[in-house]
Amino acid sequence: MSVRSLHPLDAPRQLLPGRLAGENLAVVRGQAGRPPERLTPARLVRRSAAPRSAGRAVVSVDGALLDALVEARPRSGPRSWEVARLFAKDNGERLPGALFDLCASRVAEGGGERLFLRTPLDAEADQAAQRAQFARAHVEEAYRTDKPLRFGAGGATLLLRPALPSDEQALFRLYNATVPASVRSAAGLTVEQWCDSQERAWGEERTYLWEDGGQIRGWVRLAHRGEDLIIDALLHPDETAAAPALAGDAARLAWGHARAVWTVEGYQPALALALKRAGWESGAAYSVLARPVAKRVDEPALALARA
Repeated sequence: MSVRSLHPLDAPRQLLPGRLAGENLAVVRGQAGRPPERLTPARLVRRSAAPRSAGRAVVSVDGALLDALVEARPRSGPRSWEVARLFAKDNGERLPGALFDLCASRVAEGGGERLFLRTPLDAEADQAAQRAQFARAHVEEAYRTDKPLRFGAGGATLLLRPALPSDEQALFRLYNATVPASVRSAAGLTVEQWCDSQERAWGEERTYLWEDGGQIRGWVRLAHRGEDLIIDALLHPDETAAAPALAGDAARLAWGHARAVWTVEGYQPALALALKRAGWESGAAYSVLARPVAKRVDEPALALARA
């Protein structure tokens, strides 16, 4: 078995018996709680011909057949990348570490410092990634409702306001106060690294803040495509009592949508409890992993001098 970059001549391999099949084992924002994407020959043709600016794709090849495919792309900035697609035989049980190593090398060539992967919790791909130098940053759970969101009794409780570009530093302070140090070390410790690690936009987005006493205490993001809605949020750890109000106000802002998925990180248990009590159904759980990516050294002589 060998590993290498994907190229256009790999597309015909998907027409052979024993071709690479199955569901996408990587879950990016907007796909949590939804049916996974499947690999088709047409998708493989498009990806093999895509420019390098769209990302990097690597494969493992067993004889004449593809054994696995990993596709990585930048998140919101060049320092942070994510595995957008991961297809493998046997649900990833035999994923070779060399495949992830080559993917990390290609990410480094693109200026990346870290590579993220979200996959079903404790699945074969989760375990294979941890054997390949990925570390679990945190766990997420997708809560969903298939009932149209409606106004509740009374008015808004927290008076959420739209976020502004000038709120970036205040949001970074909320992030530092809310997110555990182990997660921050994976996602980035500086404001620039944090900005780059934000996941790509999904559909039309609206972001709101809860401000109290001149400090931002909560953050909510709504993203929708048609009737489908994705919600995520951060709530300051000193404000857990406000979790039901935050969940209720977010539902008011999203009224009318027929389907919604709210992804909650494991370090936000108050939000998870508030959603359960509000009738949201607990769904799939995910492992979010990160791997540091060493930057390529362009001047070997300098590397030797520093050693």
